[in-house]
Amino acid sequence: MCLRSESFLTGARKVIGIELCAPAIEDAKLNAERNKISNCEFLVGRAEDQIDAAISQHVKDGDKCVAVVDPPREGLHWKVIKAIRKSKEIERVVYVSCNHVAWVEQARQFCHPSDDSRHPGEPFEPIKAIGVDLFPHTPHIELVVLLERGNTLKETKSSKL
Repeated sequence: MCLRSESFLTGARKVIGIELCAPAIEDAKLNAERNKISNCEFLVGRAEDQIDAAISQHVKDGDKCVAVVDPPREGLHWKVIKAIRKSKEIERVVYVSCNHVAWVEQARQFCHPSDDSRHPGEPFEPIKAIGVDLFPHTPHIELVVLLERGNTLKETKSSKL
């Protein structure tokens, strides 16, 4: 998750990494230290359990909150999508998918009209998608999708007029 207090392009005020695997968090801390990055905090645990606490602790009025997700091949657990949708502060999602078949169902979950059970909060809309070839000479391509909602979506739509 990335919290921004200014424009999307100017950089993050705070970056919060959430990961279930504790050794991956230790690696992330070392990587941030080696690269002299000091605006990061890392939380160990399930994303669906950590998102609310991270937002209540770090998000201030006027912050732009971006969730950047790079799930395993099977995609995000539905509880993570529900937690993201429920957090009204998250108006932008950058989704990195290595499995385009799984992505279709994930897109349905993010963009499904609101209801009281699995689809709380305002739905997202896909804005941009691009394939990125990280594995030359193989058929594998990463799909990076930008989804938006709320005021961020309104700003994007008005700027395209």
